[in-house]
Amino acid sequence: MTSRADATDALLARVSSELAELTVPQHSASMPAAARVLRPGKMFRPRMTLGVAAALGLSRPDAAVRAAAAVELLHMSSLIHDDLMDDSPQRRGVPSLHVAASPAAAIAMGNLLVARAAGVAAELGPDCATVFSQAMEQLWEGQLAEPGLIDSTSAETHLRYIALKTAALVEAATAMGALSQCSTAEQTTQLGRFGRDVGMAFQVADDLLDHVGDPAALGKGVGGDLPRGVISLGAWHALDVHGGTPRTVDVSVLEGLAAGEASVSYVMTVIGGYLDSARRALHMAVTDGGAWEDARAMIAGMLERGSREDLRPLIAKGVSSWPT
Repeated sequence: MTSRADATDALLARVSSELAELTVPQHSASMPAAARVLRPGKMFRPRMTLGVAAALGLSRPDAAVRAAAAVELLHMSSLIHDDLMDDSPQRRGVPSLHVAASPAAAIAMGNLLVARAAGVAAELGPDCATVFSQAMEQLWEGQLAEPGLIDSTSAETHLRYIALKTAALVEAATAMGALSQCSTAEQTTQLGRFGRDVGMAFQVADDLLDHVGDPAALGKGVGGDLPRGVISLGAWHALDVHGGTPRTVDVSVLEGLAAGEASVSYVMTVIGGYLDSARRALHMAVTDGGAWEDARAMIAGMLERGSREDLRPLIAKGVSSWPT
């Protein structure tokens, strides 16, 4: 009998094949650079799409694969545009597209991926197209809010930012996974909420790794968010405890406080809260809890593998407190 993991891996391989075709720019000199930048990453969002589809019986696997590909294409496009707007020199260990080719090529390639993603979503029906367009709108609302984060006055601003920038797309991933299997309106709503809470947990964890991560384990640099004015939940906790504002506390001091035991423990508790909320939303829609178990395992794994060795016991302690 094929296991759930084997079935998901087989479908993920199909998603990767779809992406390989959809990300090739025809008749373009930037194709070699684009191919290097657009290598698959963790495939977190497609896994969420497929996990929800599996929980609903996976009677339409082709539709689930197409939904997963649409979501990941939108994510890829946002990475290209993000790198250009943030002037990030590298992505996944290779030069970013605006560096490897040109800023104009990065803009065009990002737009091309959005167009192709929207086309795939439209093929899945008007409900999927609506979910897709709403996610895209929220993603860019979040990106446009980023420059003002340095002047925010509370952690709530950061949470609204990541709800737009990250969680909205994970919500779309799970909602489209549900719609691909002809879910009811109530199932779609609850499974979208499941994705949104998982997306919040994922981004809070990713923000934490910018403070406590091991660059060698992560394959990328750390400590880049605070200098850009992106004040993480852990940094806000440190400011609340020790006083000050993002503009009055030295970045290096705030970086150290955000990596301290008190702030790390607080953030791990918040992640657990989002995961608990996600589990409750999932169980309002389906009896199969495999999608939640997979999400919890992915987030725990990225923290446990990516953190500095001296902080791993603290991270492990936090993970052990999460719901199971």
